[in-house]
Amino acid sequence: MMYILALALSLLSVRGTLNCFEPCNAKFIVSIEPAADNDYVSFELQSDAGYYRYSEWPLSAKSPKTMQVGYERLPGGNYSLRTIVYKHDAKTWIAASTATPLNVIAR
Repeated sequence: MMYILALALSLLSVRGTLNCFEPCNAKFIVSIEPAADNDYVSFELQSDAGYYRYSEWPLSAKSPKTMQVGYERLPGGNYSLRTIVYKHDAKTWIAASTATPLNVIAR
């Protein structure tokens, strides 16, 4: 099964908590308002059982507003997807961040 959760980083809000049964294929739809000073976005998925994945995608003023990130066959556990938008302004490196819970129920 595939589950989709939408995030809105421009408003720093999350719609709903995702629950699914293992093995879970989770896809996250992320919306980021394009800005000239956005440098990159990072995705960090971590569980209470030691599962960890990290990735980065470059951003620019011409980047698409909507992105999709997915994780396949997740084992049971409580997860948190931390999404951070970084900018290349020396005063404030983080433009936006959010943490999204994901509960994968073991069978």
